[in-house]
Amino acid sequence: MSVRSKTKLATAAAALALLASASAALAGPGAIAVRATASPDFLGPTSECPLFRAEEALETPNDAPIGSLEFCFATFSEDTSGHVDATGTATFRLAEGTVEATLHLVEIPTSKGVVQFGSGVVTGGTGVYAGASGVWHAAGPITFDGDLDHPNLHFEISLR
Repeated sequence: MSVRSKTKLATAAAALALLASASAALAGPGAIAVRATASPDFLGPTSECPLFRAEEALETPNDAPIGSLEFCFATFSEDTSGHVDATGTATFRLAEGTVEATLHLVEIPTSKGVVQFGSGVVTGGTGVYAGASGVWHAAGPITFDGDLDHPNLHFEISLR
């Protein structure tokens, strides 16, 4: 493994540990914890989503299905090393309603895939989440295996 690859991996691991620690410290009793472990579906643009969309099933921390999420990308840039920076909106579709939020997504390449970090500000919702505000954070590795992605992303939505 090259020095550059080791540096990327160490940076990604440190950032993941820092985010996990910060998320645990900020977790409130009303926080919603979900995971994404299935390969996402990448879909084309719509009038509300100018570049492309990614949809993925969500599950509880103990693997029970709980809903889905949609990332709608308005910007997306990738440098020559594979580092991604993107913005847009996030919609978390849960049994009790939807949570709408802004999206800032960063991916740091590793030797086997990427470590993905996501965050945003909750801007509203429907159902029990109508008028919601707060923040969300996510982090985790995505392993690439040929045409398949193997995410292990952990999300926390903290509502006020």
